[in-house]
Amino acid sequence: MSAADDPLRAAHAAADRLTDTLTTQLRETLDAAQRSAAQLRTQVEAEAIRQAAEIRLAADEDAARIRRGAEARAAEYLRDAHQRVDAFTQGRVARLSELTDELLAGAQEVRGRLNEAGDVAERLRDLIDTLGVVGQVAAHEARDAGLTLPSIDEGAFGSPSPRSTTGQG
Repeated sequence: MSAADDPLRAAHAAADRLTDTLTTQLRETLDAAQRSAAQLRTQVEAEAIRQAAEIRLAADEDAARIRRGAEARAAEYLRDAHQRVDAFTQGRVARLSELTDELLAGAQEVRGRLNEAGDVAERLRDLIDTLGVVGQVAAHEARDAGLTLPSIDEGAFGSPSPRSTTGQG
């Protein structure tokens, strides 16, 4: 081999060493970049999970606040509805009480009138019975005295009674 080959070989050897060094450094850099990327990915994922948890917590708090507000409005509406129903019911009960009192008063009045009518009817029966007895007594006395009494179709003074002229008698 010649001396000229030695510098060329030395240059090739130096180039090979440089290539090996650069390849090693490039691999180390690439490995570091991959480790850094994996670490960054882990950090990003952890941050995303943390932010998602914060967002979820905030959403849960908002939902709870909205739910409490809706429950409060529903409870208020229910209270108002109960008050309206109670007021309506009280009005109806008062009106029914008034009507019941009026009905009772009317029923008592009718009962009183019926009692009075019963008394009047009983007095009329007594009067009719008495008139019947008086009529029989008068008829017997007239017959014993030889008197002729007018018939029912004749009036008190021998004229026809209004019943006999109208054809009702």
